[in-house]
Amino acid sequence: MSLKDTIRKILREEVELPISVRRRIKISEEDILNYLRKFSIRVFEPDKKIEKRIESSCRNTAYEILDSTHTLIDNDTFSKLEDELTNYLKDKYGEQLKDFIHNFFNESGDSTENVYVFWKHADRNGGNGFSESFDTWNELLKKYADWFPSLDWADIKDTLDSMVDRKPLLIVEPGDKFNTMGYYFSLLKINRDTR
Repeated sequence: MSLKDTIRKILREEVELPISVRRRIKISEEDILNYLRKFSIRVFEPDKKIEKRIESSCRNTAYEILDSTHTLIDNDTFSKLEDELTNYLKDKYGEQLKDFIHNFFNESGDSTENVYVFWKHADRNGGNGFSESFDTWNELLKKYADWFPSLDWADIKDTLDSMVDRKPLLIVEPGDKFNTMGYYFSLLKINRDTR
């Protein structure tokens, strides 16, 4: 049974939702994985137990899935469905999410050898926007990785680390997934010794 069919089954069996309400829920497995990543990054706290992070990420994702139905069903029904979907997501994706959380931030990302710059710009090579510098890669991830959870941030870091010249690496263009702002986003790595 596909993910979409499973979610519809939960919505149909747990609560008698009209088909017009069920039809409003449009979500793919890729969307769910991206939401789970996004919320696990967003709720990161070094001392927070991983089970609590998984619970929180799954609950927030369940809410996102059901959000379009919130005005069509009563609060009790919404809460019941949110609980059911949260449990389903934990069962289906809990281990995968645990691996993601364990591997997302790592010790090499705490190195202070380089400065990382996150750059939002209006034109391909500049223009209006802003930039922000970070003393470590993990600090950059904590602040901005949840903006674009579909990106492979480890691969981006590897690409930055392999670049010999100090030029920006374009990571997102207008219209790309999760980029609703219409800007370009780039990263730059600067070695502290060559500044």
